Amino acid sequence: MTFRKSFLAAIAILAFTVSSFATSTYPVYDANTSSTKAYSEIKTIIKSIDFNVTDLDKEKIKVRFMINSDNEVIVLNTNNDKLDSFIKSTLNYRSLKNDDLKVNQIYIMPITFKNSASS
Repeated sequence: MTFRKSFLAAIAILAFTVSSFATSTYPVYDANTSSTKAYSEIKTIIKSIDFNVTDLDKEKIKVRFMINSDNEVIVLNTNNDKLDSFIKSTLNYRSLKNDDLKVNQIYIMPITFKNSASS
């Protein structure tokens, strides 16, 4: 019986430790920070995507990305499978004119998409 309690305690400690490391410590990209120029530039690029080809009316997603040493956007992932390929094909390796984002820092940017055909 004590072995079973010890085993369950060890598993509980392991699960807690793993969940602590899995917690996101990435900064949330905020449009009101000093990086608003880069935000505006990324927003302009994303506006060029034709979402009318999708069946989406309104969608809120989070784009996780970083900037490489050439000041290009690298999209790591999104939380939306429907829009993931659209976002990646539009943003990946696009050079930014503004260099106010740190290289190799991971950013999470919330974006709301509205299908103009549904407005």
